[in-house]
Amino acid sequence: MEEKDILKHVGVLGMKWGTRRARVTSSEHSEARDLRKKKLRELSNDEIRKVATRLGLEKQYKDLNPGNVSRGAKAIDKVIGTIGKIAASATTIIAVAKGIEKAVEVVQKHKNLLPADFEI
Repeated sequence: MEEKDILKHVGVLGMKWGTRRARVTSSEHSEARDLRKKKLRELSNDEIRKVATRLGLEKQYKDLNPGNVSRGAKAIDKVIGTIGKIAASATTIIAVAKGIEKAVEVVQKHKNLLPADFEI
């Protein structure tokens, strides 16, 4: 039997089966989480302020760091970007065409100022 054929379990010594390591959280997060479990009437003004501040900061962080964006949201962003480019191109083409029409009108209006051998 070779080394690669052996199945080994490398775990944490002294750790019970089925238990997970505790995640490291900040004391402010833990305090806010515990306060959210209480009823609103049981909270003091300072406790409500702490919870509201923590929730506001978490929301701001999530807004600044969107994290995982679903495939649908990515696809929609791509489609909207493509549509925007097409709309901008179409608008530019229309504006150029109108400019050319205007220039032709001005030239035709002032034909008498053009040289005799000039053709439109």
